[in-house]
Amino acid sequence: MKPKRKLLHSVLIRLFSFLAGFLSRQKSYAMKRQPFSIFYEKFRLKLAEDQPKLAACVVNYGSLPSDPAILEKIHAPVQGNFGADDQGIPATDVRAFEAAMKAVGKPTDIKIYDGAGHAFQNPNNKQGYRAEAAADAAQRISAFSQKYLR
Repeated sequence: MKPKRKLLHSVLIRLFSFLAGFLSRQKSYAMKRQPFSIFYEKFRLKLAEDQPKLAACVVNYGSLPSDPAILEKIHAPVQGNFGADDQGIPATDVRAFEAAMKAVGKPTDIKIYDGAGHAFQNPNNKQGYRAEAAADAAQRISAFSQKYLR
C-alpha cells in the first residue's frame, strides 16, 4: 500500500472508531440496538466488530475477515450480496468468510450472484450494472432489515 493511501486508511479507521464509540455512548443509541451499519462500505464489518449493539449489517463489497478472533466480536447478523465475477472480492474469499462466520456460530445470509461483478447494484456502473441481480439484492436487504430492525 502506498504511504499516502496507508495514512488515509489509518486516519479513516481512527475516525470511524471514534464515531462508533461516540454513537455507542449516546442515550438514544445505548437504550436500544443500533440500526444498520451506515458507514463507508469498507468499514461496515469493522463497525459490526466494534459495536455489540449493532442490530444488523449488510456488506456488498470490502475486505472480509476470516480470523475467528475478529469474527467472535461480531454480534449482529450479517448479510452479504456479492458478484461472482468481482475481481476485488473473489467468490472464494466470500465463501471463506461465510464458512468462518458459521464456524464461530454467527448468523450470516450470503448470496453470490453469477454473472455479476463489482458494483453490480449501482445503476451508474454502465458496464457492470445487473438489473435482475440488483433487484433481488434490494429485496433481500429489505427483508433482512425488516427481520432484524423491528
